Amino acid sequence: MGLGRVRRRSYKLQEAEEMRRSFLEEEEEEDGSLNSVDKEKQSLRCGLLNLSPNFLQRFNSARWFFAFFCLAFLVHHMTNTMISVNLSTIEKRFDLSSTKSSFIINAYDISCAVTVMFISHFCKNSKPKWIGIGIIVMGIGALIFTVPHVAETVTLTDEGLTPISHGRLIPGSDSAICSATNELYNSTNCPSEGLGSSSKWYFIFVIGALLFGLGGTPINTLGPPFLDEIFPPTKVTVFYGVMGSMSCLGPIFGFAFGGFMLKYYVDFSEPEGLHPGSSEWIGAWWTGFILSGIMAVLSAIPLIMFPRNFLRLTRSLP
Repeated sequence: MGLGRVRRRSYKLQEAEEMRRSFLEEEEEEDGSLNSVDKEKQSLRCGLLNLSPNFLQRFNSARWFFAFFCLAFLVHHMTNTMISVNLSTIEKRFDLSSTKSSFIINAYDISCAVTVMFISHFCKNSKPKWIGIGIIVMGIGALIFTVPHVAETVTLTDEGLTPISHGRLIPGSDSAICSATNELYNSTNCPSEGLGSSSKWYFIFVIGALLFGLGGTPINTLGPPFLDEIFPPTKVTVFYGVMGSMSCLGPIFGFAFGGFMLKYYVDFSEPEGLHPGSSEWIGAWWTGFILSGIMAVLSAIPLIMFPRNFLRLTRSLP
């Protein structure tokens, strides 16, 4: 009798243990399902990193994406224009040959040609984020163009032109400066070449142009297909038209602002004997790159905030 009671008691203990284990497993499964649901909801929210406040969710729609996309597209074309507007001034300021200055423009196309296939293949997911990252890269490229102006300025000393940091920029060739400052130079101390040493910044300009092409490829490659995915076929043509208008307005703003700033001297001083029509005049070429670079970074921030699974929310026009 005692042995039977012990067996029955052990059986009950085993059943209780099995029930406890099954209950814990069910709880873990429920917790896992809740976590997966929470993660799924989080992946559909608009935000940056782990921050997705509720007020940002009002922008989590296809129409708002298109508005931010158009802004970035306009800034993209405006930024591209800055090279064309200021290339002749850069060539004169840094004594670049026509071959070197033309390669700066070609560097943009080379970068696009090399990267377009890789971006089209490897950046299929989270297209809004990749487009935003590309615009940020383009903005960095624009700011890189200003590095030579900030890092290398020149000052006039008894020994000639000496590169310094944050000094007053005296543009033009050394021969022109010598002829204008005979009291400080003699015939033996006048340098024989212009600011040829400044051509070392040529590679900085090439790097900036390469970043222009790398950053501009995602918006041109991923943008139109993504619009096809989030808008109905009957209405996507209208958005293509607006997109085309932005591609025209961008260069207009770029040429207008860049040309306007070239009327001001490079350091915003008023040099005697020089005016915008003078051959030695160097306009404020760097201001356009600063403005377009900052605008590119700011316009890209809303794009990178769109959720990874944004396409699931936008199968139809909201």
